[in-house]
Amino acid sequence: MKPFPESIIHADDDPDVRDVVRDMLGDMKGLKLSFCGDGEELLQAVRENMPDLILLDLSMPNLDGVAALEQLRKDPAFRGVLIIVLTGYRDLIMENKFKSLGIIGVIHKPFSPGMLPERIRYLWHLHHTGEDIKISSMM
Repeated sequence: MKPFPESIIHADDDPDVRDVVRDMLGDMKGLKLSFCGDGEELLQAVRENMPDLILLDLSMPNLDGVAALEQLRKDPAFRGVLIIVLTGYRDLIMENKFKSLGIIGVIHKPFSPGMLPERIRYLWHLHHTGEDIKISSMM
């Protein structure tokens, strides 16, 4: 198992959030990081370059994150792509719905500095091993 994804697509319509993610992840050695502004762009990007992980905002124009997630899960070629939802919503029922669609976790906005890569490592590790570990032990 890789300790961290090698390629990530981040889909979010807010350029400020994309900038924060770029700042937090952009300097990671060996990481291919790309960005989309809505669900339609995400679907096209995934078709062109299957990522190890998608960071998916829920509220986007044209095709929102929920609809994009549902479309990805309907296509057998993309059912296995790992997805973490990034959201400002704090609704347990909604989170359970997304988990039923096969996401590996939810990260709530706003992010504190350094929190995003640690949380991704944690969810990545948990998904691949089933082991719940302390984040600090992964650094």
